[in-house]
Amino acid sequence: MQVAYRIIKACPVLVLLISATSTPADTTAEATIKAAIVYNVTKFISWPTRLPNLTLCTLGSGSFNQAIQAVAGKTSRGRLIKVIAPPNHAALPNTCTIVYIHNAYRDVTQPLLDRLKGKPILTISDKKDFALQGGILELFKSNDRIRFTINRKSADHAGLVISSQLLNLAKIVH
Repeated sequence: MQVAYRIIKACPVLVLLISATSTPADTTAEATIKAAIVYNVTKFISWPTRLPNLTLCTLGSGSFNQAIQAVAGKTSRGRLIKVIAPPNHAALPNTCTIVYIHNAYRDVTQPLLDRLKGKPILTISDKKDFALQGGILELFKSNDRIRFTINRKSADHAGLVISSQLLNLAKIVH
């Protein structure tokens, strides 16, 4: 109970968004919830070196790209968040600290994860079994709620430290 109280106190938006519901037809609302979760997750992750900015790169197209633009220019733990959408995975800049891979972008997911493995980059996707494939954070729907899975081993290999508060909210895979 004490942990839940601290999480609510530290970031009530994250807790509310995780429990928010959406319908399958309401993809814009779902994308907005996912974008808010991605933003709030950055508050609970530490990169190996203190970065002045976080660059969130999105691969694929869809309503998430529009929704995540609301995050551009915000700060997370004193770091400015930039959002860019490279035209394809080959054009992914070296400045990306977060990579969001759309579910529809599945053909290149494994080669991209292999390319990013061990780099201090938070990989996120709504692709089924993304965390089991080596991605760090997988968003999924359960009982009309957006939840997430964290792959601790992948996060450790990337040098990312994930807050216990966030880990307590997640399904964990190794």
